[in-house]
Amino acid sequence: KMTTESPPKRTILIVARHGERIDYAMMNKGRNWLETADRPWDPPLSALGWKQGTSLGICVKECINQLNLPRIRQIYSSPFQRCLETSIAANTIFCSPSVKIEYGLVESLNESWYRSWSLPTSNGAWGYEERDEIGQVLEVDLNSLHKAAIQPASSIVVPQNKCFEGIDYQYTSKTKIHKVYCWGSFETSRDQQKRINSVVEKVAQRGSTVMLVSHAGPVTQLFQGLTGDEWWVHGEA
Repeated sequence: KMTTESPPKRTILIVARHGERIDYAMMNKGRNWLETADRPWDPPLSALGWKQGTSLGICVKECINQLNLPRIRQIYSSPFQRCLETSIAANTIFCSPSVKIEYGLVESLNESWYRSWSLPTSNGAWGYEERDEIGQVLEVDLNSLHKAAIQPASSIVVPQNKCFEGIDYQYTSKTKIHKVYCWGSFETSRDQQKRINSVVEKVAQRGSTVMLVSHAGPVTQLFQGLTGDEWWVHGEA
């Protein structure tokens, strides 16, 4: 008996990390972007980072055409500026609907992230440690932390300036930061994995292609969860 049933439709997820950050670009030149930043935890892209975002769009579009996949239906981004800018740059190639913000794609809210921006001399480096003149690691003086480090992370990750063209600011994120993270109460790897899985469950749709733009830690966990492989199979994010 012949059947006319169509094969099951595939769910296509494209996962990408943001482009080069301005604080890293300046750090490589011996300068500290954080010294004058209003939001030291939320650096934008460098000029190179914008170019990388456009290159990402070109590369992904070529891959979609070569594999005969459905065009990108939607781009979902972390609320941080570097991811929004990467998404906007890539979408100049896709011309998909406006980018939507999903809070579940936010940066790892662990101690290394807080150290990168909240200590008096932080320069953006992941897991930054202050040291004395002989190289000994100094204990963290809680009174010297950036004031945002003691606020709930859910309140400081919200985009400050809702001025980017190409972002759907009317969209309500399907995922939230449910726990109260701050200095001394950091996100665990397990909690991060749960929120990343939640994003996939809530935005993926059969028969369509969506793109998720996030950060190194979440992107790595996404790869591991989607493929079952360890991070080193695809290289460091």
